[in-house]
Amino acid sequence: MFWRNLLKMVSKWFSSAKKMVQESVSAAYAKLRGFVAVLIAKIRHFFVLAFLKLRGFVVATVAKIRKFFVTAIANLRKFFSIVDTLNHLLPKLHSLINDIVNVFNSELALSSRFFIVPKIIDQLGDVVPIVDRLIKCFINIECGSYFYFL
Repeated sequence: MFWRNLLKMVSKWFSSAKKMVQESVSAAYAKLRGFVAVLIAKIRHFFVLAFLKLRGFVVATVAKIRKFFVTAIANLRKFFSIVDTLNHLLPKLHSLINDIVNVFNSELALSSRFFIVPKIIDQLGDVVPIVDRLIKCFINIECGSYFYFL
């Protein structure tokens, strides 16, 4: 009987020790699971923030590159529009200058010179809209409008 009581006591002691160990392991496992969950949440948060910052940087860079090319294309259009305006203006100015020189250098009588004056005024009428457009173009360059000639 003594041995039997001793075995029961030892058995109870082992049962309670086993129960305490199981509770300790269970608590440690729960703490470890919580720690891992927090760690995963922090890592996920870090990568989300890093991705958002990288995305913002890429979007800003693409916007700057796009703005550069849009501005460059607008400036090229403006330049070629000015060249086109000058291309239309130069022959008319050349013709006008030749007519004025011919009028003043000719040996014609004063009355015949008055017959050429309406022709010169007519050519001035052709040149004025082009000069007006050129002046507006230069005003828009100073004001920063890039889409005047679109």
